[in-house]
Amino acid sequence: MYLKILKSDGSGFLEIFGANDFQAEGEGSIRLWFGTDSAIDGEKRHKDISGYVISAVDEASYNYQGAYETIGDIGVSEETELLVV
Repeated sequence: MYLKILKSDGSGFLEIFGANDFQAEGEGSIRLWFGTDSAIDGEKRHKDISGYVISAVDEASYNYQGAYETIGDIGVSEETELLVV
């Protein structure tokens, strides 16, 4: 899944490729879930972050070549933090 998250302090965006799911945990709090095939170690396969999901696209809805190009474009952006799992 691809997620675009507005940081809760408004300082920019966090864009994530590879999350399995997400859940709003309250005002400005998100829990991200990662699968067993991810690079996240251990049994605890979730991460809590501050921010607001502004867009989410599941893997069935985007092509991988386009995703790789998007990752490259985001990687050189100064206002966006990128996480690829």
